[in-house]
Order: sequence, then C-alpha cells, then structure tokens
Amino acid sequence: MAAPIRKTIEIKNLHFDSFNPRLPEDMNRGNEEEVLSWMLNKGDIIALMASIGATGYSSAEAVLAIPVDGKEGEYEVIEGNRRLAAVKLLNDPEKASSRKKLVRETADQAAIIEDSIPVLIYEGRQDILTYLGYRHITGVKSWGAEEKAKYLRQLYDHYISSGMEEEEAFRTISQVVATKPYYAKKTLTTLHLVEAVSEAGFWGLDRLTADDIKFSVLGTALSYNQIVDFLELDDVSDWHLNSLNQDRLKDLCTWLFQRDPEGTTKVRESRELPKLAKVVANKEALRSFKEGHSLEYASELTDEADEAFRKFIVGAYEKLEVAQSQIKRMQAPNESDLETLRDIYKMARDMGVVLKDRIHGEKEETPF
Repeated sequence: MAAPIRKTIEIKNLHFDSFNPRLPEDMNRGNEEEVLSWMLNKGDIIALMASIGATGYSSAEAVLAIPVDGKEGEYEVIEGNRRLAAVKLLNDPEKASSRKKLVRETADQAAIIEDSIPVLIYEGRQDILTYLGYRHITGVKSWGAEEKAKYLRQLYDHYISSGMEEEEAFRTISQVVATKPYYAKKTLTTLHLVEAVSEAGFWGLDRLTADDIKFSVLGTALSYNQIVDFLELDDVSDWHLNSLNQDRLKDLCTWLFQRDPEGTTKVRESRELPKLAKVVANKEALRSFKEGHSLEYASELTDEADEAFRKFIVGAYEKLEVAQSQIKRMQAPNESDLETLRDIYKMARDMGVVLKDRIHGEKEETPF
C-alpha cells in the first residue's frame, strides 16, 4: 500500500462517504443537503461546529479521503465526515435544512472559519478499511453495533473481490478488528435480518418502522439457541439466511419491536429474552403467547409440569386469600360472585380427585 499524500483541499471539493456505515441504507448519500440534515439531527454537529469555530480546524485531525473517479481534484471523505459537515455548515449555514436558527447563530459566533482543511489522500477505499477497524471497532471512537456490521460487510466484500475464499476472508477480518470469525458472522446475520425486515416493508404493520428495529436487541436475541432454532437458521453464523423462516421473523420482530397504543412491546426489555427463548422452544407456551397471553404467563408453561402445577395453585391460593380478606367489606355481593366460587370449588374438587388417585390409587368422588 502506497503512503497517503497530505494536502490542504477546499471543502467544495470534498464529498461525503457514499458508503458511510452510520447513514441509513435508504438515504441518498450523494445528496449533500440530505446528509447534512441527518447529521444535524443525529450527529451532534452543532457542538463540533462551535469547537472548530472557536479554535480553528486542527492540523492534526486530517480527514482521510480517496479520489472521486472521473473528477480530477475532487475527493470522497471516508473518515472525518462529521468534521467535514461542521466545516461546510460554518462556511454556508444556508445548507442546513433543519435546526437553521442554531446553525446560523453558531456560524455567526465563530472566530475562525476555514474553507480548506488538511486531507490524507489514499489510492483506494481498501487502503483505509483496516485503519477504520481499529479506530471504530476496537478503538476509542467506537461505532454502534449496526455501523460495525456494515463496516464488517465492506471488509468482507473487499476481501472476496480480491480473491479470498469465504473462511479466509473471515479469518482476515477477525485479525483486522481483533475479534473471532464467529462474532463477525453473527454480526452479519443480525445485519441481514434487519435488512430482511426492511425488504419486507415491515409487513405493513402499524407502529413498526425502521426506527423501531433495534439492532443490538436483535443481536442479543440471537445469543439464544432456541431463538435461532425458532427462526429455522442452521446456526447463528448462518448469515446468508438460506433457511430463514420469514413468518417467524415477523413474529419475533412483532414481539420485540411493535408497540401497542400505550407504547409497550410484548417483550418489554432485553432482560426478558431468556423467557422468550424458553417460550419459543415450547409448543404449549408458544401457542399461549401467540394467543395473546403475557410473556410471564407463557414462560410459566415452560417449566416441568409438576413445578408449573404447584406454581399455579399456590398463586391461585394466594389470590383467594386476598379475596377472602375483602368479603366482609363487600357492599353488594351478587349471584355472579357465588357462581364463580361454585366453579372454583368444582375445579378444585375435580383436581383433588385426580391427584388422590395418582398419589394413593384411590378412585373416589371426594378428594379430601
């Protein structure tokens, strides 16, 4: 790899990364205004503008860029897009399509505005990929989980295009980003599941959009073999999704991410994933959960029958004790209350008859 060339280049000749892992897949990354708008809303650009405007652009913070094909003197910035956005907005606040007032005030207060910044120019994107791995995956400026996944796929595509076999590519990736091939494959499995959800149009479900799909939550779910088996994947490293059951992916995403009108999901937090894993591996519990019962209730059906039975009857007894404590305070008891108690009595009597026969071998009409 040839050493990069350092130059100071006018920002009008610098363009945002067309493969930036931080940007949404459906964004037109060639549209500067659209990219700036996203960065203003998601990237804390205002604070960076203020910092650069107060002290000037640091010569030690050169952006990393590659030449734009067919456009001499123009470059695509692979590393340093936030800094580029800040400088572009300082020079021309009118580029902002959102937070316009704050951008204008920040630019007006700037002591230094530079129209050129230092750039390290590399021959090609692949020459920068390794550096990005250390900086954003194992380094101090870590990307989010989905951004890391998109970067890993860029690495994979690069190594495959250079002639590597798949397993060799993953071994090389693991060396570059200091991880294991298994982790890299699991990360790509998660990324491709997220993309499969998007390609399905979120199944047209209400209250389920791209913003609802949490990459890290889905990745954590794949840590449970029962959930991987539920999706009918060969294993968690089956990142090609060759055997994926789309209907079950829909079920999983509905439980994890679709909110009811009150804003609550069926699986309320990541700590409930162990319960979900038990439920999807048990036919009776899964049926109950899909019929609308709570995850807590469905997970109780996954216990061994003896343990589940005891848990339910103890729970019922505790609730009846509370009801008994209220009976003298009732103002208007009615026949419906009495009928419910008759049903409870009959149910308890029938279960007692069965248990007495199972325990003592005595077939009688009365259990006690």
